[in-house]
Amino acid sequence: MTHAARTTGPAMCASFRPAVVAAGIVALAAISGCTAAPNQPAQRPQRIPASPSPTVPENATISTPAFQRGIDVDAYTAPKQDFSAAAAAVVAYAKSLHANALSISFPFFMTNSRSTAVFATPRTPTPAQIAVLIADAESAGALRLHPAAAQ
Repeated sequence: MTHAARTTGPAMCASFRPAVVAAGIVALAAISGCTAAPNQPAQRPQRIPASPSPTVPENATISTPAFQRGIDVDAYTAPKQDFSAAAAAVVAYAKSLHANALSISFPFFMTNSRSTAVFATPRTPTPAQIAVLIADAESAGALRLHPAAAQ
């Protein structure tokens, strides 16, 4: 094709207009088809009835709960570790921070991401060791344990 034979300017635009218009119509039809309103009753949104306003009984007393200053302890074990001494040190440290709540986390492991069971290793504290930590925390007086069995 020679330089003189090329179509430029308004003549070139005129040849592209029908294609652009056709593409726009196809796009508009596709978009409007995706946004069609549901025609089946089960697909239509249902009206949700209004709930009654909550009421507080006149004789109800609402008090502010005590401020909670909690810490979490990650309990791991190590070979030849004196767990009782470590538990006492952790509770003393929590009290020095003026903590009044204690959460205890301890590790369990899985063989892979699809496992349905967990297992303990030598790094997982025994139930007896956890009991020592709990007893130390309870005897400290100012510390409360908040069980989270559902988590």
